[in-house]
Amino acid sequence: MTSEIKDLSDQILNEIKQAKNILLHCHVYPDADSICSVLAMAGILKQMGKTVTPIMGDSQYPDYLTSLPHKDWLVEKNYTEI
Repeated sequence: MTSEIKDLSDQILNEIKQAKNILLHCHVYPDADSICSVLAMAGILKQMGKTVTPIMGDSQYPDYLTSLPHKDWLVEKNYTEI
């Protein structure tokens, strides 16, 4: 890891530690990778004591992913509605 990347990752971690509320957003027409990444990050942030709002924006939740754990964490709102 270069020192530039290390510095940037330290800055990101500092911002996360200072934040109380964090908004996570899946990409448009989210697939399993997008949704699972958001849910995994939400779980980590919740363990850190953060208030996390993971949203899907204007996209519908894919039917083939209904068995994912914690899918109920996802808020079906656009970021302008939060």
